[in-house]
Amino acid sequence: MFETRVTSRVRHRAAAPVGNTIHALRAVCVSRKAPGGAPGAVASDAVETCLLRGAILDVPVCAVSTCERFEVYALGDVEALVNRPDVCAHDRYTGEHAAAHLFRVAAGLDSRLVGEPHILGQVRRAADLAESVGVLGSVLRGVFDRAIRCGKRARSESGLDRVTTGYADRAAARASAFLDGSRGDAIVIGTGAIAREVVAGLAADHQRRIVVAGRHAERTACFGETFGVRTTALDRLPDAMRAAAAVIAATSSPRTLVHARDVPAERRPLLIDLGMPGNIEASIAGRVGLDELAAGSCPAAPIVGHAEQIVRAHVERLVRRERRSEGVRSTERVR
Repeated sequence: MFETRVTSRVRHRAAAPVGNTIHALRAVCVSRKAPGGAPGAVASDAVETCLLRGAILDVPVCAVSTCERFEVYALGDVEALVNRPDVCAHDRYTGEHAAAHLFRVAAGLDSRLVGEPHILGQVRRAADLAESVGVLGSVLRGVFDRAIRCGKRARSESGLDRVTTGYADRAAARASAFLDGSRGDAIVIGTGAIAREVVAGLAADHQRRIVVAGRHAERTACFGETFGVRTTALDRLPDAMRAAAAVIAATSSPRTLVHARDVPAERRPLLIDLGMPGNIEASIAGRVGLDELAAGSCPAAPIVGHAEQIVRAHVERLVRRERRSEGVRSTERVR
């Protein structure tokens, strides 16, 4: 098991000196090298690899992985943690700039869908995972805790949390509007958190038309019972699509699950793809992806500007605190 392997490394490694201030903080944003140079999703084992390397090299580290980003924060040589042939680093930050980037990420200001609500929880879970296996460290824990507090405050005080919705809500609203004027089922592919939000958004008006397709029979059946919807096996998806008015793909699978050959020529359903990389073949005409869902979604400039001011204030507070700590350490060395 992953946690066992990393924790074992942490328990048995020899202590090694490491930077213990935010000046040692490094952040790198990573994407997968796909054929033709197009970016794609980083391999599913990337978080495990980074945390395991952090344990081996004794480098405090945290990896934030979402549908839009894969970012690694470390107090030390972050490049060594992400050095693998299938990925490339496209943005790098150091010191307080790395902290500022993390604070903006937590507030949703760096998201394609500005202010989207899920990123804050994803940042928190990333820190909790790194801490649970012993590779986060107290300094990095402090930085992430401050980023989470900053994100909460920026969203609530600026009003971002009242004017923004997530991709799942947008997908459900778009599908629901389409279903109002058409006949057929609403197929939701996936049984994870995003799929749950999509189904919850559709259920108010179209519960009887929802069909959930999942890979694992027991989990899919349980999902169906929880929401009171019909289910089908993933390998029967092409058959189910013959009666579909809308198909929403919301899985973490790196594979294409809906191919052009699966789409009925006589009645083309609405296709919404929440996967990253996409679960629906990109060449299919009319496919709605994350870019289309995010289009025209930026909150009013004063709201975003207020959130940015709050982030800057939190970063400045962190920097001042660090400078005071450095002064104390210098005085102690002199003594």
